[in-house]
Amino acid sequence: MKQYTGQLKTLGAGSSSVGRGDRYTYIEIGDHRIKNVRVSDALGGILQEALHNSTPISIWIVSYFGKKIIAGVSRADGTVFRAKMTGILMGSVVAVIACGFLYAGFAEHSPFHAVLGFAIGSWVLYFANVNRQLFSIPANDAL
Repeated sequence: MKQYTGQLKTLGAGSSSVGRGDRYTYIEIGDHRIKNVRVSDALGGILQEALHNSTPISIWIVSYFGKKIIAGVSRADGTVFRAKMTGILMGSVVAVIACGFLYAGFAEHSPFHAVLGFAIGSWVLYFANVNRQLFSIPANDAL
């Protein structure tokens, strides 16, 4: 997870989809330009508010299957907002269970199953890391 701090200067062209939030081509915060960023509807409103103010903010970005997602926003007054990432968390649980059933269905001793077990283990570790990142953001309010 990366944290960027500074004045929010620009929200690039974006697209919106109901229930999935917004996707911006880029965001300029401080001296950083972050490309192809997704944000939930609730945090998007906080970003819009910060764009019109000159006070610095901090944003936390997690990577989820190569997609950059804003998981938290902190305002200058110390208020921290964290997105509810239940979709990602539930997706990780479902994916791990599905892979477990797939592996159990083919349960024979073969190199294929060793590789499949390695893949499932890697998947579990990846999602455990994403979940750890999400819950390491201090939050006053979860949106």
